[in-house]
Amino acid sequence: VADVELGIDDGRFISVQQRRKIYATLRDIAEYTGYPDEDMKQIMKVEHVMRCGCDMFSLSDCSMTTAREFINTLMEYALKEGVILTESGLQRTDDIDTYLMQCTRYRKCCICGRPADIHHVDTIGMGNDRRHYDDSQNRIMALCRQHHQICHQRGTERFCDMYKVYGIEKYKTGSV
Repeated sequence: VADVELGIDDGRFISVQQRRKIYATLRDIAEYTGYPDEDMKQIMKVEHVMRCGCDMFSLSDCSMTTAREFINTLMEYALKEGVILTESGLQRTDDIDTYLMQCTRYRKCCICGRPADIHHVDTIGMGNDRRHYDDSQNRIMALCRQHHQICHQRGTERFCDMYKVYGIEKYKTGSV
């Protein structure tokens, strides 16, 4: 079975907020890699074009969708390479679902970006044999030791409300 994705351009252009997120993340990546900001911008744009198969674009007038997808590329690069962001990835992302999946895939805390373990939002429960239990539909999230502890102390529902995060179904993350 082949998946088909259809995109429709709705005529909206990159927002001021998206542009700020992009340039802040590019600065953090440039600082981490040692490349000048403008060079890093070009490198990441080429990376995005190769990753998505889209045409080259300008950050002055691209669509909101292109900006969102470029932010996803930047966030994935930062998570994969361990780039320390100057603010939480939650503030930088434009697509929370994708960000939470990427955090789980690269084992980075979705709150602070530090190395993480997997927190099971949907627990398997006592009495179930973990070797024979299908947990692929269960929700998970990546949390560092500190945030994992806070989650258990406050309860998952309160923790998720506090940080505006939620569990992603395990099968969607492409990891674990």
